[in-house]
Amino acid sequence: MTTETKHKWWDFYMDQIRFCENIDLEGIRSHYTEDAQVLSFNYQIFGRDAIVKHFDNYLHNILKGVKLKSTDQYLDTDDSVYLEGTLTTDAGEAKVYDIFAMKNGLIHRHFTGLIGFTPKLGV
Repeated sequence: MTTETKHKWWDFYMDQIRFCENIDLEGIRSHYTEDAQVLSFNYQIFGRDAIVKHFDNYLHNILKGVKLKSTDQYLDTDDSVYLEGTLTTDAGEAKVYDIFAMKNGLIHRHFTGLIGFTPKLGV
């Protein structure tokens, strides 16, 4: 994906990626409203403190060693971000989607999901 056209939330998104890759929980905390929600088909998490706790567990256990391989699709508006990306992890490669509904410059609702996963051989 190229960023020839400047997108409103691109730098915010890149910060979110960097926070996840570095397991920067305070950085993650700074991106969510106090009453934020993270919603997926498998779980629903309410409140910034619970979201940070979720990311702590998720990045240490499920997405251990996460790195952005590519942003495959990206769209943002004045108050939202929608993307599909490919991540590498210690266990394999994940195709994911995320939608951030923004409020006052922070994520108010974060919809997330896994499109597909290819495990590393021998893991």
